[in-house]
Amino acid sequence: MTAQLTFQKNYGTHYVDYASKIIQNNNGDFFITGVTQGFGAGGNIFLMNMASDGSIKWVKDFFGVNSDIPYDMISNQDGGFSLVGSTWVLEQVIQDSEYL
Repeated sequence: MTAQLTFQKNYGTHYVDYASKIIQNNNGDFFITGVTQGFGAGGNIFLMNMASDGSIKWVKDFFGVNSDIPYDMISNQDGGFSLVGSTWVLEQVIQDSEYL
């Protein structure tokens, strides 16, 4: 079996961006996840949905205050996806004796 190139396009910002996982659902759409520094410091998780011809349907980013990492992504039977990752979020510390 010989692989065939479906399409070839460049996506990204002027900063460091990389894809770590690409999946295709049963509708032919692609979901791509990875890390971008184009939306803030430390690196944010990005998620892109593309049609089978490579046109972008939507792009989202998820971020905390530091590095965020996508670990894995799977295609669901309903045509959607599940994404697992980690983020580092700064929590506000309440120092009021009323709450102690």
